[in-house]
Amino acid sequence: NQAVDLYDAVLKYNQTVLVGALDADAKTYIDDAGITNRIEIAAINQLVKDLKGTGSTTNNNNIWTGMSAIYPVSPTSLAAAAFNLKDPTSFEITWYNSPTHATTGISGNGTTQYGDTGWNVLTNGTIGDIGFTSSGEYSNNDRTMGASDTSGDNSYYEIKDTGNVRRITMGTSTTVATAGDNSRGVFTAQRDATSNLQGFFDGTAGTAVTTAETEALPNEEVYVMARNLNGTAGAFFAAELDFWAIHTALTAGEAQDLYDSITTYNANVISGGR
Repeated sequence: NQAVDLYDAVLKYNQTVLVGALDADAKTYIDDAGITNRIEIAAINQLVKDLKGTGSTTNNNNIWTGMSAIYPVSPTSLAAAAFNLKDPTSFEITWYNSPTHATTGISGNGTTQYGDTGWNVLTNGTIGDIGFTSSGEYSNNDRTMGASDTSGDNSYYEIKDTGNVRRITMGTSTTVATAGDNSRGVFTAQRDATSNLQGFFDGTAGTAVTTAETEALPNEEVYVMARNLNGTAGAFFAAELDFWAIHTALTAGEAQDLYDSITTYNANVISGGR
């Protein structure tokens, strides 16, 4: 017990003196994920401030409040990367078949590797106010994240890389919207209160598509690096991803700020040599 107390004292000293005063939410995540590197601690603290609108994003919007789950890929370990920054006590990712962890992100093998967030689209989401964000490389015909239910209402809520663009499906499989290209980047897919499907790639909006809300939300949990189809993982991602988030629909300015937050975090953790 004394050894643990000494460890806690040293860690707290390092966090306070080397990094500075930490945001309370950042500290909770840092402690729960077991992160001790001061470069990463500072990057997380900046990320939380940016998401709360008190950092250095383009518009300084508070998008923290509308976030349900935030998964910055921690350079520390695959286990640390499973924690939800918004609330480390909920929606922790369960990894299957050991995806490859690196300082730049997490890579899938395209056949068996993925993660289950535990975030159920029906239970935790709202049909007219829902968004997914993923950041990383392109992998044609694979899903960066999503959940689908074809047993009843044929509801698809997912981000797919296809045709050299990122594609949004939030409703029936035939109603989609696209944005971006096949380069590495940040993609936000959402369905808003006016039934618009909207995509943003690196903070720039694609063309919105309006569709009637005729289908129910799928009663399935969101997978990352794969699509959850009626409880079975498929369309496995075969490249590297570095960030995921689940949130309410964003304005154009908020989507820009989320892009800013993610790119700043990634630059900070990589610049530290992690």
